[in-house]
Amino acid sequence: MIAGPVDESSLSVTVKQDAPKDFASFPDEVLDRVESRPGTKRRASIVSRIFSNLQSEAQHKSVWITGILFLAENPGIDKLRNEAGSRLLSMARFRSVIKKSSFTTAVNFMEIDPAEIDMNYHFQTILDDSEKPPSREDVYEYVSGMYDDWLPDLSKPLWQILIVPQTQDGGAAVVTRISHIIGDGVSQVEVLMRLIDAQDEADAETAKAIRPPEKRKPKKIFGPLKRTSIFLGGVWSGLTAILNKPDPPNSLCQGSRGVTTLRRKFAFTEKIPLDRIKVLKNKLEDSTINDVLILMLNETLRRYFEEAEETAVLNGGRVTAQFPISTRARGANAFQDDNPCNSMAYGYLKFHFEKKGSMLDRFWRMKRDIDKIKHSPGPKIQVASIRALSPALPRSILNMLALGVGDLATGQLSNIAAPQKPVHIAGARVDDMTFVLFAPVALYLGLLSYNGQVNCSVCLDGDLDADPKDVVRHWGDVFADFEREVLDYDGDMIRRPRFLTDAL
Repeated sequence: MIAGPVDESSLSVTVKQDAPKDFASFPDEVLDRVESRPGTKRRASIVSRIFSNLQSEAQHKSVWITGILFLAENPGIDKLRNEAGSRLLSMARFRSVIKKSSFTTAVNFMEIDPAEIDMNYHFQTILDDSEKPPSREDVYEYVSGMYDDWLPDLSKPLWQILIVPQTQDGGAAVVTRISHIIGDGVSQVEVLMRLIDAQDEADAETAKAIRPPEKRKPKKIFGPLKRTSIFLGGVWSGLTAILNKPDPPNSLCQGSRGVTTLRRKFAFTEKIPLDRIKVLKNKLEDSTINDVLILMLNETLRRYFEEAEETAVLNGGRVTAQFPISTRARGANAFQDDNPCNSMAYGYLKFHFEKKGSMLDRFWRMKRDIDKIKHSPGPKIQVASIRALSPALPRSILNMLALGVGDLATGQLSNIAAPQKPVHIAGARVDDMTFVLFAPVALYLGLLSYNGQVNCSVCLDGDLDADPKDVVRHWGDVFADFEREVLDYDGDMIRRPRFLTDAL
């Protein structure tokens, strides 16, 4: 379907003054590997449309997924640009620009000629000081403020690759910023997989280790009456989510005031071996790695609020996390028509900070909530409702609703399963990676597993007084204490408490 005339005024954005002015196309050897159809339009999904509208309204309302990859060596900007560039351009959305209709709320991705894509804009060198190469902390500091004085050129595809040619430890770093308009987290993990060198996919065992695990069908732990109750409750919550009250303000969020700054500050937890987490998962009946990680987040936040003496939170104050849920069919490809896409909805998970009981007690309560969400149609109905209403709503109202839903929770949570063996990009081994989210949310909690290690990034709005380092430092102690509690339990398996199954 072809959209109406393009509203060029909606694409007018000032580019940072020191951006490269000399246009340079991708080399012929890159363009020869790209099959394109310039002028082709593809209709954006309702989720991509919402992210696009927010980007057009204001930069502080936009959403950018930012990856930080530390490499063992510098592959060279030419090799990285040629290899990563050809793989990115093979996906239509990375060679497309956003076009909006003047008469409807429709948004389209329109392909442009790859030869007209500005290589100097999409691949840039940063922190290039040969006398004093930046440390890892210097790279983090750069990323924390890089959106503060940068505006994307919306007349270009919405992605950039930034290269640190040399770091203090003798390696290099790559920073990626990709608009959420292009695709959701599941899609962008697949984008990462497509950047990996072919040699990593050649061996069957290695290829299996670097692929994210398939989404499992949830076990039927609830009886028919409880499943019916969950279904009906999900229908209601999906239709009325926007009417809910936001979490009360706490030191990690501003409540309904929202986020208006582009500054971010973040910190990272220590790494925990994935094998040790699997040992705990296997001792807890019908549990997953994600269940254990969510409990660790719960206890990390609980200890932070205890130390901060936030009695309102600890005495029953509501603290929830919004998290993306893929709406793809089970077993479906991460891409759609060989393209990244936004096929997602949001769920809401309440943290449990009860003073009474052990960590195991809170684990089972958190798990019960997670299992109920897995069986609820609420997130899908939420998206279907917005899709049905969107043609009748002006962009400003649609944006207000989208931001209102985002402001309901204290923060946003994601869990990314990256390759579990070291991978290479443009011939350079990826020693470490992490992802942070720049979005109109006060708190982002990003769980990531890579090469057999798991950690979490905590990203806070720059206007908050809280220090993310005060949050992450509890992570290691939480794991040690929970590991001790689980392994000290008598018996081979810790059974789920009967009163939490509702198996009727």
